[in-house]
Amino acid sequence: MSGLTYAQYLARRGLSGQASTREVLLGPWSAPGFHLFWRRWNPHLGYLLFRTYVALGGGRHHALSSLVVFLLAGAAHDLVVPLLTGFPSIGVTVAFGFYWAASNGCRIAGSFARFRRWPKSACVSLNLALVGAGLALGGVAQHAFLARIAA
Repeated sequence: MSGLTYAQYLARRGLSGQASTREVLLGPWSAPGFHLFWRRWNPHLGYLLFRTYVALGGGRHHALSSLVVFLLAGAAHDLVVPLLTGFPSIGVTVAFGFYWAASNGCRIAGSFARFRRWPKSACVSLNLALVGAGLALGGVAQHAFLARIAA
């Protein structure tokens, strides 16, 4: 699997190299399970993260490899936040840690929950709720972090 080209990677996610913006931005929300949401979200950056996941051991060490990838993605976002706000940030990394846990939980629960049988509206609701929960948790962590460094 590590030898996947970019085109093969997109094809495995049901996208072509010419995927429309609508397909890329709206398609992930109706994914049947939060773990599939993340496989479809931002496929262009996802390819780089997939290559990192494989380099870390991929399926042989799924939990650790995927945790590192989620935390690296969160940290990369947190590096941009100070450029926009002028304040240091850890909130996005905390949110992405939650996303890792929720994604793995949905992947494990998928055989029991049968997400593929859920109506699209239920899948969208689940994915929105989990993204919102991660953002809320990250916001709380960021607020506590800023209060701590201001003290």
